[in-house]
Amino acid sequence: MDVNHERFSEYETAFNALAEDATPWEGDKPALDSMAVYLCLYGDNGLTVDDEFALLDTLKERSAEQAEALWRIDIEADYYQDIILFVK
Repeated sequence: MDVNHERFSEYETAFNALAEDATPWEGDKPALDSMAVYLCLYGDNGLTVDDEFALLDTLKERSAEQAEALWRIDIEADYYQDIILFVK
């Protein structure tokens, strides 16, 4: 989601609340196309705002109802930081 979008702070709050319960991924980072469902905090997810909120709900439901682990990858580069939440 565009960080300048009027709903970004709402999205960021909901994303971070979900990320608090996610298990940090250890080891080599998996390729995005190997993840069943994933969502980035700051990256361009290629979705509408409503779809990004719906995907947050999907991640929460899949990790809770289907006993699938919700994973997180923290990305830190010299000038860029992001969090990716995903289920495999």
